[in-house]
Amino acid sequence: MKTIKIVSGLAAIALLAACGDSVRTPEEDHEHESITTVELKFVNKASASDSFTLKYLDADGIGGAAPTLPSLGRLKTGATYDASVRFLDQSNPSDVHDLSEEIGGAESDDHRIFWITGSRLTATIADKDSKGLLLGLKATVAPLSAGTDTLHINLRHLPGIKTANSTITDGETDAEVAFPFEIAVP
Repeated sequence: MKTIKIVSGLAAIALLAACGDSVRTPEEDHEHESITTVELKFVNKASASDSFTLKYLDADGIGGAAPTLPSLGRLKTGATYDASVRFLDQSNPSDVHDLSEEIGGAESDDHRIFWITGSRLTATIADKDSKGLLLGLKATVAPLSAGTDTLHINLRHLPGIKTANSTITDGETDAEVAFPFEIAVP
């Protein structure tokens, strides 16, 4: 997969320190597909009509035309949302690949999606791989207070090194996107 990294104008990259003294790297064991699209879907648990999808799209991959950045997501304080993320390869519009099927299926033990929030949101991963370790295609998100925040989605490739203690510094980044949010009092 081509690595994509994008941060919207409202977001800032947070540097996260590794746990431990050394950074582990994955085995180079398979060819990667391009990730051109990252979709983030939210559904309010109390009101399914309060739902939306945010999308990052870079149809021609790194370089070339500028990507389409995610729009501003709007959440309500006091609500809890079921959230899910999808990774797509749309580099050939007549042959779109939903890479989430592989990430959540045969390659689940080699991947982890980190949901990194600021001070106004919490995110709790709600799914696991075949070994019972956190995966991250699904999460529960809850706004804590009104204002703005950014949710970073970071897909890590961790073949042969994924553990219950894996961090965002382990392995390699397959995709990273920052999604901006406005949180309002209903």
